[in-house]
Amino acid sequence: AAPTAIQVALVHPVNEKRKRFAIEQASRYPSRLVYNRVESGAVDQPTLRLLFDAPDPEIAQAAAMAAAAGAQDDKQMAVLPPEMRARWREIVVGCPSVWSGSSDWRGYLGEILEGDPALCADWVRYWLKRWDAGGENYESSRTVLEAIRGLLAAVRTALIANVPAETEANRLLGDVILCLVTGNAEAAAALLDRPECSGLHHLALAGNISAEWMERALLAMERGWNPESIVQAQHGGVWALVGTPIQHYQRRIDELEALRPGPSQRKADRRLQIVEVGIAFYQARRDWK
Repeated sequence: AAPTAIQVALVHPVNEKRKRFAIEQASRYPSRLVYNRVESGAVDQPTLRLLFDAPDPEIAQAAAMAAAAGAQDDKQMAVLPPEMRARWREIVVGCPSVWSGSSDWRGYLGEILEGDPALCADWVRYWLKRWDAGGENYESSRTVLEAIRGLLAAVRTALIANVPAETEANRLLGDVILCLVTGNAEAAAALLDRPECSGLHHLALAGNISAEWMERALLAMERGWNPESIVQAQHGGVWALVGTPIQHYQRRIDELEALRPGPSQRKADRRLQIVEVGIAFYQARRDWK
């Protein structure tokens, strides 16, 4: 079926057999074809139900994204019966964070997750489960990572229990775990307290150096980490340098200097150890010839 014939079948009152055939054929074309029709509000609810159950998951995902992101979203979502809303949530939870090149509406997932914290938590839980099962994984888009960072600290801490055991970090998994632990000392502690996740423990200490990072570093010291290992973990968790190497390392030195404790500050001796070791570490890299 040609794209025009598929669009006609989606928005006009043809019999269900023809609609199902059109939906099957839609997988031969960019999923934007389906997305645009649903987003416009031209697709009725019975057809939307068929799209949610499309044999091609990307077609179902396009329909689900469009139902929530289009100009008619409030009306479309408000009138969905409970079983369709449940199916919609199931589709969104199963969505990868970035699709193939044919799907240029990928950023809408982050917007949907930002607006529904419970759905976002379910999405992260499923994403981690799929990773643990060895399924295909996708690079996380900026909007998805922002949605994860926006979850309540208690929710992000609870999600640490779903981090896959006996695995090593890479950029994809690292981005998600960093969103869970940044600004959240309890989540960092929960990760460090899982010995089966030792290959990921350094991520509890990744991210920019700040007062919040220092709290995570102190938690690591309480668990037997020495200052050298803490600083090396922070350094290893940086995916890209900002500016020239000299500028990057000087910025780290300045950040550590700003954390130099006063004598009355809580755990001042441990803070000072981390600061001094960190400054020496980054000075050596800054001055290396």
